[in-house]
Amino acid sequence: MASVSAHGYPEPDDSPIYGDYGDTGSFIEGEEGVEEEEEVGGPAPDFTVSDPQHLIYEEGTTAVIPCQLTVPNTNYILMIKKLIEETNKEQVLFLDQTKVPRLSEYEHFSVNNGNMEISTVKRGDAGEYICRLETDEPKEVHHHLDVQYSPNIVNTSNTEQLVRKGHSVKLMCDAEGNPKPEIHWSKKEGKLPSGAKDETGLSMTMENVDRHVAGTYICTADNGIGAEATKEMTVIVDYAPEISTEKEIVRTGDGDKVELVCVVHAHPNAKVTWRKDNQATTFAAHYHGHKHTLIIPRVSEDDFGVYECLAENDIGSATDTVHLTGHPNRPEITSDPNGGEDTSYTLTWDTESYYPITEYRLTYRRAKANDSTDHPGDWHGSTFAVNNVTTNNLQHSLSHTLETLEPATEYHGALKVRNKYDWSADTEFQFNTNKDGGIQRAFSAASAHSCIVRSSLRCLS
Repeated sequence: MASVSAHGYPEPDDSPIYGDYGDTGSFIEGEEGVEEEEEVGGPAPDFTVSDPQHLIYEEGTTAVIPCQLTVPNTNYILMIKKLIEETNKEQVLFLDQTKVPRLSEYEHFSVNNGNMEISTVKRGDAGEYICRLETDEPKEVHHHLDVQYSPNIVNTSNTEQLVRKGHSVKLMCDAEGNPKPEIHWSKKEGKLPSGAKDETGLSMTMENVDRHVAGTYICTADNGIGAEATKEMTVIVDYAPEISTEKEIVRTGDGDKVELVCVVHAHPNAKVTWRKDNQATTFAAHYHGHKHTLIIPRVSEDDFGVYECLAENDIGSATDTVHLTGHPNRPEITSDPNGGEDTSYTLTWDTESYYPITEYRLTYRRAKANDSTDHPGDWHGSTFAVNNVTTNNLQHSLSHTLETLEPATEYHGALKVRNKYDWSADTEFQFNTNKDGGIQRAFSAASAHSCIVRSSLRCLS
């Protein structure tokens, strides 16, 4: 049986705690028994914190395990232990103020006024700690230490994912941390393919991908402790060229410098060529990013025609066309279709042309020949020389007033314009003469007829 000193400590010669520690240099309670004879000078004290505590500290701070007694400097031995989860045995750390020797992993542990302090606490220090007071009826209180620490991303998909257009791609990301981190996904270039700014989850699947899915995706792990952790993953989408033109029709004239532009998206990068009449052009071609430009330094009539922009890569090809012409654009009607007078209507329009508009052809007819048929009326119209036109750069604004129309009547019409090269395409339109005026005249005629029939009555205007 171990003997106890006057201060409550076992004598070194008799105590198995200070005896043979074996290779580990530690004492595990339960492997060897300890018996202490106590010299008591009064009733046994209790723990200041006698109820089990769940203690939460952030990694790197100083954690305190409350083992302080209600009566300090007692003759009873205070033992502080840790439960080793792997073996379910208790590791003795301190006997009163004395640390058990040769336990290097506990060098940052100390006892201050009965409380055990863990300086710069580490996540490995988490677990269950026991405060035990050796009395006739030993007293114990168990405290659980929860060490919280910032996220660390430990598992992700490959940092670069290659996928073919129309297929699906799955990005994965996991992180350790305490509390368990929440994973958020975002895209460096803007919104996610779903349209959301961010999404939550350990993985994100994108199906039937297109070129808009390509980009850098960011996995962010956050648990509110310390700094967030991030990891970037790049998605590369292989797809055949996709092509569009800045202008389908470019209007120009003799001697002008003109640029024809097509915009090409492709991965792998596409080879882009320009052709006219199925022949490669001799004009200089340049590109900047997705924008490919054919430059015609001085236009002649021979340069007019349809130019084809052809883009090819290993996956496929695509084409689009630009029409280079001196012809005027079809007119754009600007007048209100319901803005007619009783028997007239002023038609206004704009048209785009490199050269001046020299004439226009205007035709019109009643939508219905008369009130008893759904058939339209006969066409009327002619070709007119341009006398009054407002020009702003390539934009030409003209007008024409149609006379001797039927009141309260719907008309259909067609208009085209001409410059030195040729006629534009037709623009169809419709308009109405003043319906209110027609109703008023019909009412007046009916009133006059009523006065004739009832001549004995006085008609009031």
